[in-house]
Amino acid sequence: MKHPKHPTKSLRYKLSVGAVAGLAAITLVMVAATALAEEKVAAEDAAIEKPTDREDYGMVKVGESLFRAYCTSCHGAAAEGDGPLAKSLRVEPSNLTELAKENGGEFPFERVQKKIDGREKVKGHGTSDMPVWGKAFKQVDDKATDQQIDDKVIALAYFVRSMQSP
Repeated sequence: MKHPKHPTKSLRYKLSVGAVAGLAAITLVMVAATALAEEKVAAEDAAIEKPTDREDYGMVKVGESLFRAYCTSCHGAAAEGDGPLAKSLRVEPSNLTELAKENGGEFPFERVQKKIDGREKVKGHGTSDMPVWGKAFKQVDDKATDQQIDDKVIALAYFVRSMQSP
């Protein structure tokens, strides 16, 4: 077989150019689709109040861990008051994602802290189905200082604030 003088006319060359062009087109489509998906996620994330600095972010992460361990059984994973134990309680747990909305758009941070640690009674709970977490955290770790207990309560409040619906 005689080789062509112009490599651009070779079938192998044409196929490889076509394959490269096809891959480039597929890559462009994938990049565009990924960018659109990232824009959608970014828009959804923008609607949720995010911590503004590293300290807030750290507190939210600690609070999230505490919430998952201590609160989801009643308040649910999405903090909407629908945990697996919710129906067995005398008073249904609060939808914690609506606290800011119920307070004129402002998250009642200090009031939430007081309810978590037991300084403010939770309406309708009587003697309180909701554990007084300040005392509970101390019982879990009797060597914990008051400051360490307060830090846990504050971290929970940061997490609940981060869960507010837009």
